[in-house]
Amino acid sequence: MGGPYTDSPWIRQAYHPMPRFGNNHALIGSWVVGDRACGMGIREDVGRITKDSSCFVPHAIV
Repeated sequence: MGGPYTDSPWIRQAYHPMPRFGNNHALIGSWVVGDRACGMGIREDVGRITKDSSCFVPHAIV
């Protein structure tokens, strides 16, 4: 595998089909710092791969 991130740490992920709502696929991401939940984001895109141009709604946990 080549690319600009070959010298960086990596994460292995398993594929799971995302649900579809209308024409969009939805993905929920969460952020945990230490042992505390601190944020969540909902990202939607017409394709199965969400991008930095996808519709994104952030949520802060305070």
